[in-house]
Amino acid sequence: MTDAVSVSMVSRILVALLQQYDWLIEVTDRSDDATYAIAPEDAAAADGFLPVFLRAADGVWRQTTGKSFGIDIRRSATATLGYEVKGIASGPASVVMLCMMEAMETAAEPDRLLINDLRQAWQVEVARRPEQAAQAAE
Repeated sequence: MTDAVSVSMVSRILVALLQQYDWLIEVTDRSDDATYAIAPEDAAAADGFLPVFLRAADGVWRQTTGKSFGIDIRRSATATLGYEVKGIASGPASVVMLCMMEAMETAAEPDRLLINDLRQAWQVEVARRPEQAAQAAE
């Protein structure tokens, strides 16, 4: 693997990919079961839904290689999900994006991507790595 991958570059590429796929991007709020449309820019924001996309990509990479991209996600009071991506320790970016595309295509329906379906990978990863969750709370 190579050096750190730019979070802003991954975000920009994800916006372009989501626009190219032309999916309706949605999230279901479990508190009221309402489903909301999400703009590609919000889906790809480091303080938006990017943590979910990156954890899903990391899950694909772990399943394939047994290794992690070393995604640094920290708690943030202002972030959409309460977490913000601060860094990606290793790449290359092309592999990160290919894994993300694999996760998205696996979760997507023909005309939409429900972020909740990616979120399952994120929740499993957070539960599996309690030391990172504790570090993020500091």
